[in-house]
Amino acid sequence: MVKFHDLNIARVKDAVAQKHTLRIACRLGYEVVAVTTVLKNGNELTAAPPPIELQLTKEEQQNFQQLSRITVVLSDKTNNSYLGNDKIKSYDILAVQPTTEKSFQVACSELNVDLITFDFSTWLGFHLKHQYVQTALRLGKYFEFTYGPAIRDTTCRRYVFQNTTDFVQRKEGQNTIISSGAEWPTDLRAPYDVANLAILFGMKEGQAKSSLTSTPRALLLKAATRRLTVKSSITIGHVTSIPEKDKWKIEGSKPPSTDAGKRQNTDDHDEPKKKKSKKLKSN
Repeated sequence: MVKFHDLNIARVKDAVAQKHTLRIACRLGYEVVAVTTVLKNGNELTAAPPPIELQLTKEEQQNFQQLSRITVVLSDKTNNSYLGNDKIKSYDILAVQPTTEKSFQVACSELNVDLITFDFSTWLGFHLKHQYVQTALRLGKYFEFTYGPAIRDTTCRRYVFQNTTDFVQRKEGQNTIISSGAEWPTDLRAPYDVANLAILFGMKEGQAKSSLTSTPRALLLKAATRRLTVKSSITIGHVTSIPEKDKWKIEGSKPPSTDAGKRQNTDDHDEPKKKKSKKLKSN
């Protein structure tokens, strides 16, 4: 069954208001939602707050999945080495928002992040060069644009439509998700309304729907790979989680006797063949 995603609902201080926004998102048809913590100063990565945890009812938990996301605003002076610390890894999704052409290039080609987002509600200040976008796509990174600012402010609406339309045309809607960036319940729209809005931005009908369903799902799988593996190939786990039958691999002991028995039986079956081959050679 297709699940609709909204991976960018703004984190607010009022827990009651936060729950209300999430419940409205659930009623509109979203089943997977991420609450976003924004770090406006990229050099404060070591002081990142823990992900927000809201107590939802059992019924809500059955039909609704709440995730955590952190968005780091990048500048040319941001110390990117802290993007891999434990506080950042505690979030389900790691996104960056470049503010300069240099930080955009670094985000596309060098940083191990899941998502690249922009503030399209104002003049961006730099060009989204095709070669940088293609590098990010080749590395499996995702892009995002939000529609919430266009609903909140009529001045921002013009910038959102202009910037988003230009961006979609440049990359043809590949690896793109659409999120609300909602600060209040009034910023939210139903999934099919958002898909229609994406078509106005230049997306094809299939891409518009995928930007709310399969594409964010693929993004979450990539994010899990980043958090739980090293270079997307080696899984990290505690030694106590290794099954008893596999502990001999790290303890330096002999393999289980059952395997040894199998080897011995195999050798016994092979022995007559060796003798037979010797007889043939002697003849």
